[in-house]
Amino acid sequence: RAGSRARSSKSALRKKSLLDTAQDWQLMVDFGRQKLVFPPEIYGTSERPDIVIWSVSSKTVIMIELTCPSEAASVRKHNRYEDLVQNIRLQEWNLVLMTVEVGARGYVATSMLRCLHRLGFSHREVRQLRKPFAQVEARCSLGPLA
Repeated sequence: RAGSRARSSKSALRKKSLLDTAQDWQLMVDFGRQKLVFPPEIYGTSERPDIVIWSVSSKTVIMIELTCPSEAASVRKHNRYEDLVQNIRLQEWNLVLMTVEVGARGYVATSMLRCLHRLGFSHREVRQLRKPFAQVEARCSLGPLA
């Protein structure tokens, strides 16, 4: 009707995520006994970020590095991967490096929430994931007896 606002669909309101650029995403996680080998089609290195997500079709790499909640730790992690980031970009890959703070005793840092949003999780999904993340972090901070 004249003078009324047009409704927008929820899909139109959805922000673009890092994963919207391709359909061929692959994921590698470095944990426990199964050590990550950085994808050689991107760059040959012995560096092992905690999480690597990549798409060959969009030539995009997302590296996620877990760190403790401190500004110095985040800066140290960024500096640690500075050479790798530059070398990957020289290979003409788009690269996003995110440091995610994982705290003890159930602390869920804003860097974790920001990372999930950038990966395409909705505000509602992030809110729902916050409690399980806190429970896992609290359980892990208690050590092997938990």
